[in-house]
Amino acid sequence: MPYVQRNSAGAITGVYANLQVGYAKEWLAPDDPAVITFLTPGPPEILTRWQFFAVAALNGIITQQEAQAALTGTMPAKFTAFIASMPADQQFPATMLLTGTQEFHRHHPFVEAFLHANSMTSAQADAIWTQGAALTLS
Repeated sequence: MPYVQRNSAGAITGVYANLQVGYAKEWLAPDDPAVITFLTPGPPEILTRWQFFAVAALNGIITQQEAQAALTGTMPAKFTAFIASMPADQQFPATMLLTGTQEFHRHHPFVEAFLHANSMTSAQADAIWTQGAALTLS
């Protein structure tokens, strides 16, 4: 183990214990970095609007009241201050994003800048994102 399947770009798309004639013939060592990367998924890329604000409240970034108000377009104070610190030509697009988007992408420049401004490491941000993705309405 493992035999890997690759797409036309060369990325691994499947890992199998046994040879799969016709589509997974290449054997790699189990500790090959490409196999480990494929088998260890990173955080999800997208949080819904309510997941984003809920996980921010759960981690003390904003209050629970601010999270609830954010769902109706009232921007939390920490985000308002962050946007005010941005260059003038970036403030309107950032405000529109924060108040209007239904999805927050983990690697969006606004998200990355906010995390950096709040001294969060990439690993911390990924952990928060993973926690947020696990939140459900049920």
